[in-house]
This record gives sequence, structure tokens and C-alpha cells, in this order.
Amino acid sequence: VVVPVFGCIRPKIAHETSKKYRNMKMTYRKATFIGLWAVIFASCTSDGDMITEKTLPQGKYPVAMTVSVESPIARSSVDGTWTNGEKVTVQAITKTGDAYNWNDAISYPYEINNDIPVALTKEETHYWQRSDETKLIRTWYCADGSTSNTLPDSWSVAADQDETGNGYAESDLLFTAPVEVKFGSTANLIFYHQTARIIVNIKKTEGIDSADQIQSVKIGDNNLALSGTYTAPSGTGVTTGTWLPGPMDKTITPFKLSQPTDPSKYIASYTALVIPQNMDGKRLIAIDTELGTHYYTPKEGAAELEAGKVHTYNITIDSKEVTIEIPGSIDWGEGESGSGSIEL
Repeated sequence: VVVPVFGCIRPKIAHETSKKYRNMKMTYRKATFIGLWAVIFASCTSDGDMITEKTLPQGKYPVAMTVSVESPIARSSVDGTWTNGEKVTVQAITKTGDAYNWNDAISYPYEINNDIPVALTKEETHYWQRSDETKLIRTWYCADGSTSNTLPDSWSVAADQDETGNGYAESDLLFTAPVEVKFGSTANLIFYHQTARIIVNIKKTEGIDSADQIQSVKIGDNNLALSGTYTAPSGTGVTTGTWLPGPMDKTITPFKLSQPTDPSKYIASYTALVIPQNMDGKRLIAIDTELGTHYYTPKEGAAELEAGKVHTYNITIDSKEVTIEIPGSIDWGEGESGSGSIEL
């Protein structure tokens, strides 16, 4: 009688034990699965390789940039371009909606290498932080070697810019028009000259047929500003800043070109970089020759020396009269346009 009782009880105990074992096994597998995902997640986030939604890993995606100049950089040869190694400053700010404040921007030193700005250090490199980010970028170059992370708020040109020194080349100040760039795009930065440029061409005549007869050429007559307060362009697409000229009591000795701009027409050509200013009613050009001293005094509205513009004056001097031909004020990257003639 006892045996059958035990025989009935044993299967029940075995069944319950098997059920508990299966439940324990499923629980163990579930815990192992969850734990494995935790390890994978931790390993991804710890080594900085995982992109969480739109946030990017720090220091992984630098902003791609290229640079160009809208016209030649001022060099002693007057046809200079980037020679590689020029130090520029790249300033960037993240745009929030339509709002931005350049006072919050970060500036880093870069070096030009084959028309590409290259960061000097990994720590001072502009990186993307988010995949939906928009940045505003602007750049500057001070040809006198003073380029720094501090935005220029003033500038000076040399009084002596003749061909024996570096005054002409070192008077150049370039700035890029601010550009807006999104993650995954390249910022194409174009440098624009912030000073004004004057070119004086002296024509060959019966009275003056050789450059040896020209004793000197001056820009201004103790009435020209060599320095000024400068406000950099801040809006996208704006190519030049604004100027407030300093004391107007100086004169510039211009750079004599190695050959005239057009040897078939002119016996000599001179050029100078000047602070943008108005010279209406003031002596702008003085030329000493064997025939005497000749001055050009612009009339009202004829001598607004604008930033980023080339102002050309073609001068004819002979024994009977002196005239000046003014092709007009044009961008540095353009050719001559228009002409006119007035007595000097």
C-alpha cells in the first residue's frame, strides 16, 4: 500500500523541479542578454565613437575650409598670391536660429597651405559639435605680420611704400566676407582688400618721354590719413568693413612698378595702399618733373577713396598742358572701365 502512494508522489515532485529549473534558465538568459547590451553601450560611449542623436564626438569632425583672394595680394612684385605659410586667424560662431553675436565667437590661428587653412594645433581647431549645426566663419590676414586672435580694430599704412622696402606689401589688410556653413559642407572663404589702392600712370609725351625725367611722385601733400579706426564686416556676404580716418596730415611715397602697367602707353607707373578716406578739394597727387611740380586736386565727389577699390589716374604732362584721365574706381579684381579727361 505504501509503495503506490510514493509512486504517485514522485512524478509530481519531478515535474515541479523541472519547471523551476526551466524558469531559472530563462531568467539567467534574459539577464545575460541585458547585461551584454549594457557592456556594448558602455564601450561605445566610453571611447567617443558613438553619435547620440545629433550630438557629434568631440574633436572628430573639423570644419573644412578653402581660401582665395578676389585679386592679387600686395607684394613687391604686385602680382603676389599665397606663398604658403601665411598666418591667418579663423573666427567661428555657432548660429542659433537667426541670432548670432560675434562677441561670443572663438578665434584660432591657422596657416595657409595650398589654399587650405590648416590648424596649427589639434586643441585650437574649429570642430563641429552637432550634425544639425550652422556656423558663421570669417578670417583675417595682416600683411605686416601682426595677425593674432584679436580682431583688428585699427590699421595703418606705411608713409614710405617705395620699391626699396616692404612698406607697400606690409600695408595690406585682408578680410573674408563672413560665410554661413552647415555640417558636411566646406566653407569657401574669399579674402577682400580692406584698404584702397591708388595707381598713377604717367604717359609718354614730347615733353616727358623718359622715366628719368620724373623726379618724384607723392600721394597727398601733408593732408592724408595713414591710420584709421576699423570695424570688420559682420554680415554674410559683406566684403569690406567701415573706416574712420585718423589725423589727415601725412604724405605717401608710392611704389614704382618694375615696368609700367601698359609699356606701350606709359613711361612709369606708381601704386600705393591708402586708408579709405575722402580727398575732395585736397591735393591728392604731386609730381615733380623737369618741367616743374604738378598737382592734382579732385573736385567735389571725385575722390572718395573706397575700401577694396582701385583708383587709377592716367596723367599726361607736356610743355603746353597737363591732363589727367580717370578710368574710374573699380574692384581690385576687375579691369579698367570707362575713361574721362580733366585738366590737372
